[in-house]
This record gives sequence, structure tokens and C-alpha cells, in this order.
Amino acid sequence: NINLNLWAYVSTEITSQAAKQSFWSPLSVEAFGKAMAVQYDTDLAGLYTGIITANTVGEESNPEAFDDVKAKAAMLLLANLNVPKKDMTFALPPVAILNGWYANEILIRSDAMGFGKSPLVTGEMPSILGVPVRESTLLSTVTVAGIQVRKALLLHKEAFAIGMQINNTYETAKRTSALLLSEVAVMFSLYGVVASRTNHGVVINVRA
Repeated sequence: NINLNLWAYVSTEITSQAAKQSFWSPLSVEAFGKAMAVQYDTDLAGLYTGIITANTVGEESNPEAFDDVKAKAAMLLLANLNVPKKDMTFALPPVAILNGWYANEILIRSDAMGFGKSPLVTGEMPSILGVPVRESTLLSTVTVAGIQVRKALLLHKEAFAIGMQINNTYETAKRTSALLLSEVAVMFSLYGVVASRTNHGVVINVRA
């Protein structure tokens, strides 16, 4: 069950003069869609609190850098629960990649890992044990005893769910009040998110 109780919208306004003289229009549907996607992803990332406590790697009180040891520990937790590896994804904050994975010499050496070039050259984060990696700045940060902790996630596609009652709806209107000639645009939706299978994800505490 998904409680459809979230209302999100993005709006902007541009004067008629600016619309005529600008090389770019802020009323682009694509730009609105990207802003809405950030809201959806933020709400989904916040569902990490619904993952069962047993599926946690690393301590909040003593977070460490993300590395292959933590990645394998997270994979093992889901493997022991018979969660299919096929549809898993690592969602990692930038600090987990740049100050964690990339800081481990063995993990970035092309001769040791079989890369054509080191990730420090290509800037591409390789898959981990065959699981794709996605970098996100929307993952939560918490402070425990004055220490900042980033929440990295290993997720099966069924761990979280989102449902829409009103899909992205885009509307525009002309505004002429107060002697102002402009166009207003709004994109909005009504939706809900839920941690649908709470044992299909792992929270990895990473040093911020």
C-alpha cells in the first residue's frame, strides 16, 4: 500500500520582454521535469530509515570510508536473504567515491583491476561485483555525536516504490495584474513513496 499524500510543484515566471529578448526560456518542460525528478529522488532516498536494522554496514558512531570490504559486506547481507543480484544498484554519495573508492590504490590501478585506464583518468566509476553504481548528492546526511555520516545504499529495485495519483501536470497562464506582462508556468503532481520490501536494501554508513 502506498499513501498518496505528497504534493510537489515547481513554478517560475518570465516577463514578456525577457521572453522576447532571452536566448533561453525558463518555461522549458524539460527543465521542470528535471526539477520534479530531484524531488522524487529526494523522497525516495529518505526511505532508508525503513530498511531493517539488521541490514546495516558500518557504525554511525564510527563511520569509515567506503571500500570493497563494505561493498562485499552489503552484498553478503542481501545474498543471505536470497535477494536477486540482477536488479541491484549501489547508490553512493560523492564522498564515498572520491574519498573512499578512489582513495584505495588497488581499486583504481588499471593493471590490478583489468581496466583499460584508471578511473582517475576516465572519471568513470566501475561496477562493483557486477552491480552498477549511481552517484547521488541527494542521499541523506546525519550528525551523530558531532560526526557527519553519509548514507550510502545498496538497493534492489523492489526495495522502494513510488506511486502517482496525478502524474506530472504542466500548466501555463498569462499574468497582467499590477501592470506586469508575464507568463507563469507550474508543474505539479500528487504522489506517495514507501519502503515496500524493507529487507531488500542495505544502509552503508560512510564518513562524510
